[in-house]
Amino acid sequence: MITWLKSNRQPETQVREYMKKTAPSRLKLLQESTEQLGAVLLEYPRLLDTPGMTEQDFSILYLTKAPKLYEMWSKGSRKLLKWAGQQTSSWTKYIKLPDELNEDQADLAAFRILPCLAHWGAHVHSREEDKILKGGGCPSLHRCSAVGAHHDQLPTGNQNIKCLNSMATVSEISQSYVLSFQVGTNIPQYLSLLEADLKENGEKALRKQPFVLILGDVLSPTQAFLMAERLAIPHDSTIAAIDACFKAFYVLNVEYPVACRNVWRFLQHGCYQVEGGEKEIIPTVRSLITAVCSV
Repeated sequence: MITWLKSNRQPETQVREYMKKTAPSRLKLLQESTEQLGAVLLEYPRLLDTPGMTEQDFSILYLTKAPKLYEMWSKGSRKLLKWAGQQTSSWTKYIKLPDELNEDQADLAAFRILPCLAHWGAHVHSREEDKILKGGGCPSLHRCSAVGAHHDQLPTGNQNIKCLNSMATVSEISQSYVLSFQVGTNIPQYLSLLEADLKENGEKALRKQPFVLILGDVLSPTQAFLMAERLAIPHDSTIAAIDACFKAFYVLNVEYPVACRNVWRFLQHGCYQVEGGEKEIIPTVRSLITAVCSV
């Protein structure tokens, strides 16, 4: 089955069936291997280039946790927006929301303001200190204009590097979590820039951990992607891409990006209720979990 999967992407039903059957050995390899992640994925290329495979593997790891973001976010997003308004208005410097939000807009707005609330002591250290489990540097430090990056002026992530215990800015937190580009952005060109950065900088290349990329306005995006291993995996919605990104951290066995790790810790403990790293939850995240995720 593994040999067949290396050479075939169709029929999709067969791919899904074989991926499910090979999941235990694949997950074991990803958890225990000392090889670079890219080398492991050469054995299982369908894991990332076939939509839904990362989510399927996560469901095998955490069967009851898999649907939790979808189950709670509609109600949780309203609680989050209310809590944010009661705690501070500083986030309004970074995002302007209309006075009235429909249900879909509220869901997206809550995801969008999380990094503003999560200026939660996220320190950016040196690249050497923050290498992820499978190698790499600190992808959280990729600066670009949040919606204003043109398709012929995409950043490579090599500039404006913050190191040595400096505090991540709200912009850095936000862009390491969900990166926004204009509609019409040349995604293949952007992937080429990421690939070139990897070839030039090796383990010090930026943006090696998964992140989410959307095209269009944050409250009405036209496309959403999970970005992982220089691949853009399309998803039907922003929440689907965020869900897939969270699950990719666990399936691929990589750490959260340093700058936005408190955002992901909130989602981990508050939304998905996945155990691990409880001692690293800072007080603000605990307060937010209590306010937003309690029944």
